[in-house]
Amino acid sequence: MEERSFRTSTVIRRVRYDEGVEELTIWFVSGNIYRYSRVPVLVWDGLSTAKSAGTYFNKHITGRYRYEEVDPPGPSYKRARKSTKQKR
Repeated sequence: MEERSFRTSTVIRRVRYDEGVEELTIWFVSGNIYRYSRVPVLVWDGLSTAKSAGTYFNKHITGRYRYEEVDPPGPSYKRARKSTKQKR
């Protein structure tokens, strides 16, 4: 299993790929998590090295693979994400 973070992406926060089952999991900046099925390793290679993860996702993944939404780990997940923002 391979994983990559996109700290500068405005769309995708993190991705994980399991080559054994061709499964791609994407954590979006919005907090939504999706698992895509039967994604070839070439698509993973392209996404993990793309200059713009969001652009690559829209061009090569959206509408091409079956997916399911994955529930986040629980209420503490969202609280932890929100607590990292600085108050003005």
